[in-house]
Amino acid sequence: MLGFLFQAISVSATTVGNLTIPSVLADHMLLPRNRAIHLWGRAVGGTNVQVTMKQGATTLSSGSSVTAANGDWLVSLTSLPGSFTEYTIVISAGADAITLEHVLVGEVWVAGGQSNMGLQVQYATDRIETMQTANNPNLRIFTQDVPPSSTFNFSYTPLFDVLNGTWKPANSGINIAECSAVAYSFGVKLFEILNTAGQEMPVGIINVATGGTSLHAWLSRQKIEAADPLLKNKNYIGQADWNTGAISGRFNQMTAQYNAKVAPLGKFGANGIIWYQGENNVGNGAGPYMRLGLKALAEDWSSTFGSLSGRLPFIFSQLTPKYYGKASGYESTALPGILEGFVDAWSDLKASQDNVLVIPVYDVELIWEDSSNRFQYQSPSHPTTKKPIGERMAVAARKVAFNHSGTFIPPSYSAISINGNKAIVTFENAGAGLKILRNEPKLRGFTICGSDLKYVEADAVIVNGNQVEVSSPLITQPIAVTYAYTQMSNHSNLGNSADIPALLFRSNRTDRKSAINTNAGAIYHLIQPWMWCDFTQDWLFDDIQHAAMNQVWSSSPITQMGTSTFAADVVNKIEGKASLKVNYTTAAGQAGFGPRTDYLNLQIPNRDYEQYLPFAMYGGLSLSIYNDDARVKQLSLLVTDESGQSCYLSNSEATSRHVNISATAGWNVVSFKFDKVYDGSNGTTEVPNTLLLKAKKMQLIVVDGTGAVSGSIHVDGLQYSSVTNSIVTGPAIKSTASGGLWNSPATWLGAIVPSPDDNVEIAAGGYGFAKFIKPAHGK
Repeated sequence: MLGFLFQAISVSATTVGNLTIPSVLADHMLLPRNRAIHLWGRAVGGTNVQVTMKQGATTLSSGSSVTAANGDWLVSLTSLPGSFTEYTIVISAGADAITLEHVLVGEVWVAGGQSNMGLQVQYATDRIETMQTANNPNLRIFTQDVPPSSTFNFSYTPLFDVLNGTWKPANSGINIAECSAVAYSFGVKLFEILNTAGQEMPVGIINVATGGTSLHAWLSRQKIEAADPLLKNKNYIGQADWNTGAISGRFNQMTAQYNAKVAPLGKFGANGIIWYQGENNVGNGAGPYMRLGLKALAEDWSSTFGSLSGRLPFIFSQLTPKYYGKASGYESTALPGILEGFVDAWSDLKASQDNVLVIPVYDVELIWEDSSNRFQYQSPSHPTTKKPIGERMAVAARKVAFNHSGTFIPPSYSAISINGNKAIVTFENAGAGLKILRNEPKLRGFTICGSDLKYVEADAVIVNGNQVEVSSPLITQPIAVTYAYTQMSNHSNLGNSADIPALLFRSNRTDRKSAINTNAGAIYHLIQPWMWCDFTQDWLFDDIQHAAMNQVWSSSPITQMGTSTFAADVVNKIEGKASLKVNYTTAAGQAGFGPRTDYLNLQIPNRDYEQYLPFAMYGGLSLSIYNDDARVKQLSLLVTDESGQSCYLSNSEATSRHVNISATAGWNVVSFKFDKVYDGSNGTTEVPNTLLLKAKKMQLIVVDGTGAVSGSIHVDGLQYSSVTNSIVTGPAIKSTASGGLWNSPATWLGAIVPSPDDNVEIAAGGYGFAKFIKPAHGK
């Protein structure tokens, strides 16, 4: 897309006399290889502009152009292959001349997106080592300033130049400090890939990312006006309304970022595109919008940066986990729904040209730091761990840009078959075989459902290299499976032989153009990692979505009954990585402990806007107990609802609220039922179980039969034991998706529950803040 209607020159351009060139044409620039070299600028109308490219004293190519009446000129020179040879370019217009030195030709990629791509090297987790070891003059970085949203009047049409653009060689920490950390790690890895066996291939990165931006701000007007109505009508703004809204809103006007940061660079050209964006577009039903938008972006930027044939290689990243919840009106499928849109865009794009790839990043360590003078967007959705993401993109480029042989693509869902009470899921791109990532002992992230479409966490085992066998004792006739289809999917751990994590999926979905089809009424399961007892800390979100790595279990969360401390025991366990060792001190012979269900993402595993424990969905809870000190004990389960009323649940024999634990040391499975409950004050009077409809907290209570003041037990493998419940009365429950009321909890549990994919338009959420965060995954 050449010949833009350009507006006024910014402060970035180089001017000598009457001759002006944009900032992307400068010393140390790296031109894209194997395509015509474009030089352009402005001079007095009717001026003859001469351009000469030299290697030392030898002229390689030259050209000239007479400026148009408005002063614009463009000269194209012969393409060159990549090499470490430096060139000089002389541009002259009469007596005015500009000389560009230390010019390279090589592999040039554009890096776009919002804050995760925008996070600079100087704020990344590995910033000190990265900046100290930067010593590559053949890796070149082009950066530009972010237009300030509070003062910048964005242009309705493409600008002539970007704001303060500069080229720098990556040969010092200072030169790379302001480069995108993802883009820099991509460039370093790509350079390593391309420069083997004596090859010479410089790598250039053009960084255009800006935090807090939505997809529509990065598309050209021509593309949006020709787009699908879903993409066009949602954000369209004409010239009469341009810059008329709030100053802060001008930042995200349709085409605003494209006009300011992308279009001015279009004539320079590129060999490929990497993209990391989407947080601003997360919302209920956003998947179809993102599917259309990413497809439009790949096509639009390929045209802008002058692909010689078809589309440029396009590699884009999914989003890292974050809890998008009740406070901002999100449903539990808001994040997985948009990630599904990423996969759909990949599917649509590769159907016509197989040089595109989406990469998952839910497995990246969610580390960031709290500091008022460092990176401002602090939340697990903005991890400062960027090197693995850039490197994964560079590995993907081996396939989509250079057609290298090997396993460079994430495993993706292919098919499902049912064999009795098991579902067999087949994956593409398994390489030499699927594997469990991070050397973990158990495969996590799968859920399964029967005909009622109530998904539960599943057991999963890799079979036959490229298949996973999925089952649950709660589901006797499975019909569908999901993987990583949850907001905090950071514990999902399926990958291929190249350690590339698998993409999320829902098997019960046939129409990629709509998020609503066979899934109407489905209740998706939000993975509850506290039930595994694999670690004592995890990412927790409060009621305004502030996040921190915090204790998963607490001492006596309902009634003060002694104190407890917690540790993960990796030796004495039933399943997974560890069991939870509870060291307790009793009060009146009792000690209490329970999960931190006061945090949002440890609550109900279906609908974010009704924050209750899932006792209305299931019939019981079982767990494994190891009696460490071989003393007779009793275990009870106490529950409170949102009003503070308490009740005890019955044991599996429904004879009392207690489960007896023998004096014999060893593991025992105990269980509680949800159909009979006892008054919380004395634990002996049976009361209606409707209190469980709005259960908010739970507490396990240990009674030491010998009256000892301290002791310990191990807990592991908590799981719901039935999907049938007799709770059918109680107050109506409001659905914010439909705006109305479900008539009763019986209706709530039935198949006519509004789909989690209801297309509700909402605003994007804010960002969380906390202190220094340690890695997840129990490390």
